[in-house]
Amino acid sequence: MDVSANTIANCFRHCKLRSTDNMTFENSDEGGESTQELQNLIKELGYRNAMDVEDVLTHPEENVVAQLLTDEEIIESVIGINKDDIDEEDDESSTMEPPSRNEAIKAAITLNNFLLSYEKTTPEVLTMLRKIRDEIQGETDFNKK
Repeated sequence: MDVSANTIANCFRHCKLRSTDNMTFENSDEGGESTQELQNLIKELGYRNAMDVEDVLTHPEENVVAQLLTDEEIIESVIGINKDDIDEEDDESSTMEPPSRNEAIKAAITLNNFLLSYEKTTPEVLTMLRKIRDEIQGETDFNKK
């Protein structure tokens, strides 16, 4: 759809986007003379691969039209993203295998050694950790018998 400069000027005047005091109302041939003049200047410069004046004046990116989404499409796209995130979290949690008792005992011993070297560790924390380790160890010893 071609819109003339005159049409745009009338719209600006009608919507009062610009004062009419300094607007000039020219009834031209849509810049045909100016375009030809510019084309002649480019030819005089002697470029090997000179760009067409029409391509310069009507840049292809100016004709790009954005697609407007409806509210439903926006909501659907957001919900779809959230579902993907939830599915990924479920996949990560379902693939983790519980540690074996031996691994749990080794972890408890490692944690105990760390807490012994940590200055702010209270005796109550160490006692609780020993009870947990003994509970795990006791079940292992019971299963061996």
